[in-house]
Amino acid sequence: MHEIFAKIASVAHSNPMLDFPENEPVMSPPEIADIPGNSAGPEMTSRKQAKRAVSLKTCRLLYEMGELDKNLMPKMRVSEDSKSYKELFPLWEDEIPVKVGEKTVYPGTKNMKRQYPHKPPVFLNECRPQEGHTAHLHVIQMKPVYQRPPPSNNRKMVFYDLLNSEKHGWALLSSKPLPKVCRFPIYMNVGELEINLICNANSFQVSDEQVKMAQKLNTMLFTELLHKLYKNFLVVDQENKEQSYFIVPIVKEGNIGKYVVDWTTVEKYPHLPSIKPPNDEERLALTFDKKSLEQTVIIPWYRGKFAEQNYIVTRVCEDLSAQSSFPTEDYMSYVDYFDKKYGLKVLRPNQPLIEVKAISNKLNCLRPRGIVSNSAGKRKRQELQEDFEEHLIPELCMQYTFPAELWLKATALPTILHRVTYLLMAEELRQTLSQQIGIGAVILPHGIDC
Repeated sequence: MHEIFAKIASVAHSNPMLDFPENEPVMSPPEIADIPGNSAGPEMTSRKQAKRAVSLKTCRLLYEMGELDKNLMPKMRVSEDSKSYKELFPLWEDEIPVKVGEKTVYPGTKNMKRQYPHKPPVFLNECRPQEGHTAHLHVIQMKPVYQRPPPSNNRKMVFYDLLNSEKHGWALLSSKPLPKVCRFPIYMNVGELEINLICNANSFQVSDEQVKMAQKLNTMLFTELLHKLYKNFLVVDQENKEQSYFIVPIVKEGNIGKYVVDWTTVEKYPHLPSIKPPNDEERLALTFDKKSLEQTVIIPWYRGKFAEQNYIVTRVCEDLSAQSSFPTEDYMSYVDYFDKKYGLKVLRPNQPLIEVKAISNKLNCLRPRGIVSNSAGKRKRQELQEDFEEHLIPELCMQYTFPAELWLKATALPTILHRVTYLLMAEELRQTLSQQIGIGAVILPHGIDC
């Protein structure tokens, strides 16, 4: 009996509506169940026992009325309103479980996933720049949110300055204008960045040669520079379908700060140079001055085809040389280390060491990184390696001429493009609802910041 009355109040489809007439005294509790008359139980020895007796009699009446099941529990009735989902959702299809071997799989579970066609936002569909047609430039503006590291932490300070700089940057080049997109955060290994997509920052016509150069640069960007994205089955999409825009480097032009495509960089880098060991003459001809080395991208060529880690030179250490003491006691100097570990002879032992910081290979910057612990797994060890304080010998490194600022910012492009795609998808849905319902502005007026 106690269990019955405890469950009556929690029945999903019971919704009592109490009516208290105005200015009329209430002499008895309102009736919820439609039980005729007042229930009177047998005579008992106490008030408490009398209440239990009349409650038991009420349960018997409820069972006879069909309100309780054979276990004397409240029946779960489906509301008539809930049966009208066919009218509310005319395209809804009732899926039934499927027999696969000896198992019965149910729709929506891990063993039977529903498939649906992936539709890109209309703003990024058929948007490939065409010869003789107007192309629109949408600038990706990055700004570090975290505090600038102190000069004592030079490696992280250099990365902060590169990310905060507007000397070089990336932009989307498409044949379609884009609506306003709200700012959003991303989380690189150095800290949080705020991304602002400046839509329709510039418009101009492109030539056929410029379209071909931009295509080659994009192929290099997503197969060589961001080599983690490259798979053997990937091919260049020459058709004007979904996500057919170009990613191009940009610079600011003139005193007004107008954004333009850096066509010099686009033309100069259809490919990145391959990694190959230089001969002794090339190694002896190298120069080691600050201007030519600092804030450039380098890669140790002695690691061969397995060299997946690129570095940015943060400082030329004129107070250290290849003959300086090695950080561990296993080797006497850097010269001794490379001789015993790699079998390499340093031809110019007096050359200064370069302080470097690794460019993270982590391309997913959607969520912030956790605090690295001592009991970390493979991913945590990778984070520790990227933040490891390291010095290299310039003679044993290959230097890229591709701008370090563009290289570092390019590692965030997969995350940024992912976010922009789904924000534009949400904007397309907002515009559709606004147009069909007639509420709000379909196109946001000028001056409103998302």
